[in-house]
Amino acid sequence: MLIGPTPPPYAGPEIFYEAMLPRVKSLDGSFRIVHVSSNIRKENLKKGTLDFEGLVAFLKVYRKFLIQLMKSRPKLVYLPLASGKIGFLRDAVIIWTSAVLRRRIVLHYHGGNFNNFYGKSASWLKKAITISLRLVDTVIVLGQNLGFMFEGLVPKENIRVLYNGIDAEGYKGLQRHPSNSKVTILFMGHLTYPKGFWHLTKAYCRLREKYPNMQFQFAGALPEATGNVAEFLSGSDREDFQNRMGEITEETLRFIKDADQYGATYLGFVTGKAKMDALARADIFVLSSFTEGFPMSVLEAMAAGLPVVVTPVGVLPEILKEGENCLFVKAGDADDLEAKIEILVRDEELRRRMGESNRELAIRELDIKLVAENLVHIFEETVSARG
Repeated sequence: MLIGPTPPPYAGPEIFYEAMLPRVKSLDGSFRIVHVSSNIRKENLKKGTLDFEGLVAFLKVYRKFLIQLMKSRPKLVYLPLASGKIGFLRDAVIIWTSAVLRRRIVLHYHGGNFNNFYGKSASWLKKAITISLRLVDTVIVLGQNLGFMFEGLVPKENIRVLYNGIDAEGYKGLQRHPSNSKVTILFMGHLTYPKGFWHLTKAYCRLREKYPNMQFQFAGALPEATGNVAEFLSGSDREDFQNRMGEITEETLRFIKDADQYGATYLGFVTGKAKMDALARADIFVLSSFTEGFPMSVLEAMAAGLPVVVTPVGVLPEILKEGENCLFVKAGDADDLEAKIEILVRDEELRRRMGESNRELAIRELDIKLVAENLVHIFEETVSARG
């Protein structure tokens, strides 16, 4: 039984499962896949909050899960793992139910922040996390360098690696048509501080003073001044944001509202053809997040043949090579971000080489068909290795 979300909302896990599900189901193997949609929210910024609406939605998911558990009698239950208090407690209910009924359990963690979540949790929640993870047979992480997040919680031999994947075939026919006279920067993601959007607006405004023909296109959900956003930050970055949350959010919303004054365009929330058109128009993709696992937006930009400017977080330094696929920037450093973007603005040939390298990498190693095959192999390995 595969428990996972599909759009809406449009975020990394939802996009991943939408692409992966039909591929896994189409494979001729020893497994028959039964899918239970785990969508609780239709808006990204409401994830991780506790209210009546969320409770009712979870009870509906849990009911569907129990019905399928009794009807299909699966040997294995697979679900994505959350790294927030409310999300984890929901997952724990499914983990414990599966364990009581002696089903094999595979968790898939799509982020890069589980160790911080565990470290900041109250003692009772740490105990709940520890006990719940002892019931799990396999934990999947997005890269070799991310297994450390579960050190002391999950035996090393029970951790497997599975990169995110994308329908590379769907991007082969994409014809890029950037402007000949303008360099366009593209950002796709939550328009929040942890995603580096505030710092990107600062860097872009300074760059546009030097290069008036630059333009900036951005897509994603509008920011809100809520404490949930701070969960994706740690240390001084978290403290700085919490102290200036209102100011930062107000500045960000003002930039979005007055985007046309800066040669920028807010695209709203893009999917399908609108997203492909945005990728086709762009020259440079930027995502300067403070934390990530393997962001789908970066993978989409790679498949579209774009050079990327990213922070060395999550699996990105494992996948990408500096100067060949990307330019790395320090999280929270608008000066460094400005300098790295300027390198690509001034060097059209470097943009072309990086974009071609990224497209080849996405097709060769990150195609969703390969990822689906590897996932089924993990299922088979989990069942056979543990009886």
